[in-house]
Amino acid sequence: MFQQFPVLLFLVLFLSPALIHAQSDAKTDPDWSVLMQKEDANPEEIRVLFEARWEGRERIKGSGYKQVERWLHLMDGRTNDAGTVLDADATLDAHRAIQQWKEAGRSLNGSWQVCGPTLDDITTRDNIRGVGRMNALAFHPSSPDVIFAGAPAGGVWRSYDAGANWETNTDDFPTLGVSAIAFAVSNPEIMYIGTGDRDASDSPGMGVMKSTDGGISWDFFNTGIENNIVGDLAVYPSNADQVLAATSSGIFKTTDGGLSWSQVSNNTQNYKNIAVHPTNPDVIYCTGQGRFWRSEDAGDTWEYINEGIVPSTRMVIAVTPAAPENVYVLSSGTYEFRGDER
Repeated sequence: MFQQFPVLLFLVLFLSPALIHAQSDAKTDPDWSVLMQKEDANPEEIRVLFEARWEGRERIKGSGYKQVERWLHLMDGRTNDAGTVLDADATLDAHRAIQQWKEAGRSLNGSWQVCGPTLDDITTRDNIRGVGRMNALAFHPSSPDVIFAGAPAGGVWRSYDAGANWETNTDDFPTLGVSAIAFAVSNPEIMYIGTGDRDASDSPGMGVMKSTDGGISWDFFNTGIENNIVGDLAVYPSNADQVLAATSSGIFKTTDGGLSWSQVSNNTQNYKNIAVHPTNPDVIYCTGQGRFWRSEDAGDTWEYINEGIVPSTRMVIAVTPAAPENVYVLSSGTYEFRGDER
């Protein structure tokens, strides 16, 4: 019995160096389970500590690395305004709110129904009800039953009965990608569309097209942005010839109805979304590559705003006449949505 002891000691000391190394490193690790279970656990603070602790260190099986990473991933979006994990009361309140919605007959999925465009009379596949993704919607400024829709690989669609029926005459466009549609409020017969697929590159960008007959016919007005994908457009309310375009190579502006375009952004990054202040059209907001930009001179110059907004994969902007000084930004990272209000 005593003779086996030296053999066991030899195995521990010489045949298991990785185990000893892991145990030695563990002595300097905090107790992650204790940190994660604290009432005021802050996932961001724990992540900073965790990444600093594991920098340059081998991730040995059984070291607990995966467990902490899983917890950090789970906590994305499950924190309060202070950045700490939601407690049991907050979770219970959220559950009760959902139950109240259900009891009131409301659905978390919303009350949505398909209104087209559909291809049921053409396609032979039962699971295809429409033309796929839609990138843009535009409502006529004075005729609410007139709606235009743009598809990333399906052209422009028109409805004159509030979406009950749809038609298109753009199947012969050189590019069927449409990511932006804008009416000129001062003259709704003038419309602009931004070509290309801004999200998945299913269709090439060819700049801007323009209609002067309410969307019946279209022509290219794209000198200066011929090869750009146009993700969004904004027409100055009182001037149908003044337009801003968020493109794959920067923000561009025209003051002559699209005859010529000039770059006005500070850089040539990929811009996708534009929003105009509800009461002051000289104040304009734009996002590009997950960053927020603001202009106070109708888009001639732009300021990068980063206070309170963390750069992300993508951002979209919303404004409302009910609160014109508010700007709402929905941003997304790789795995989660983020909300900001300014």
